[in-house]
Amino acid sequence: MKRHNAVDWEAVQKNVGRYTGQWTDPALHGQESNRLPDTALMGNGDIGVSSGGNANEKTFYIGKGNFWTVTGQDGNTVTGSVRTVGGITLKAAGKLRNRTHGGFSETQDILRAEVRTVQTIADAELHIKTWTSATENIIVMEITNNGAVQVELSVVPFVRKGLPVSAAVYGDIALVTRDTADPMGINAVFFASEEVRVKAWRSRAAIAAKVIGARVTEARSGGEDNGLLFNWSVTKGGDAGRHVAAISFAVLAGQTVYVVTAVTGGGKTYDFYGKLNPGQRDPVGDARDILSGFSSERDIRRLREAHDAWWNEYWRASYVDIISGNGGDTDLETVQRYYYGAQYMLACTAREGKVAPGLYGVWVTGDNPAWNGDYTLNYNFIATWYGAGSSNRASFIRPAADAMADFMQEGY
Repeated sequence: MKRHNAVDWEAVQKNVGRYTGQWTDPALHGQESNRLPDTALMGNGDIGVSSGGNANEKTFYIGKGNFWTVTGQDGNTVTGSVRTVGGITLKAAGKLRNRTHGGFSETQDILRAEVRTVQTIADAELHIKTWTSATENIIVMEITNNGAVQVELSVVPFVRKGLPVSAAVYGDIALVTRDTADPMGINAVFFASEEVRVKAWRSRAAIAAKVIGARVTEARSGGEDNGLLFNWSVTKGGDAGRHVAAISFAVLAGQTVYVVTAVTGGGKTYDFYGKLNPGQRDPVGDARDILSGFSSERDIRRLREAHDAWWNEYWRASYVDIISGNGGDTDLETVQRYYYGAQYMLACTAREGKVAPGLYGVWVTGDNPAWNGDYTLNYNFIATWYGAGSSNRASFIRPAADAMADFMQEGY
């Protein structure tokens, strides 16, 4: 293990920076899955962000590691399952659609922990840099209009229906919420023991977005993403639909604007009777408070500096180089590529002080993940942390230890 110094950082950039993910089809097959999405991934150990969309719009799905529902509570047992929260979509405002489809490219940069997209939306070539803050539950989209004319865009936070949802606009903020199932269901009312009532919860998560650098021209909320009311794309078969809010804005040719998205809530927000649990904050008020702290590019730059510093320190913990001097051995190249990809996913999905990730990390895009996306106490649960100790990142194992210690009192 080498000590941190300038030479180390040069080696880190050389070794980590050579590995990127590349996509050229805007359909991004595998973007919705009951397992791990097969698209670009970001995260900070609490929120998980995965790439999606189609030829007309850019979407990022949002999951939260502590957004679990009570799935069984008869008798004296409480069981749970992780659920998706929703996402955010960038699309043409109103009924505008591409008359012609330009090229599409997307790059996953694990060194800088960002996703760079070039896509034509509303007949304008947009360059979109997206990153999930390493230090706060905030997602930033930096959108540059590389076309020759002004483009009208909408940013659309959404949550999946099928559970209690809400949508609202607060000035320049579009906000949606999603709750897990109400623990005051009929079975709970009549059959749940007092022990179960004490343990049961209802979780609420919020996604809120605002635009920096452009004037909001229109704001709407409460619609369904059904391809009719607001002309938003039809959801896939079997999808319960989306509940949305939207804000529209104009981007001049050559201009860069920012969409800042806050993700709040999760955990045991409310108790069995719907009362806010001690230590919990109202997700709606929390999201609005967070976004009130962003009014200029300077605020975004401050957040980016903290993001870069965190990832710089993470990558400097250790590195491996097994390909130099080995004559282009493709097997060794594959092993090293996998090593750095695994280290990136560890940083995105686990963090000390956060809820341990389930089988598919923090990237849950639907409500029916395989095996509930929960903790199967064979090798599957602990596999997330393979190599964490040997790569000098032992602190990232802490969520696993916390989860197992928490279950000891249940006799598992």
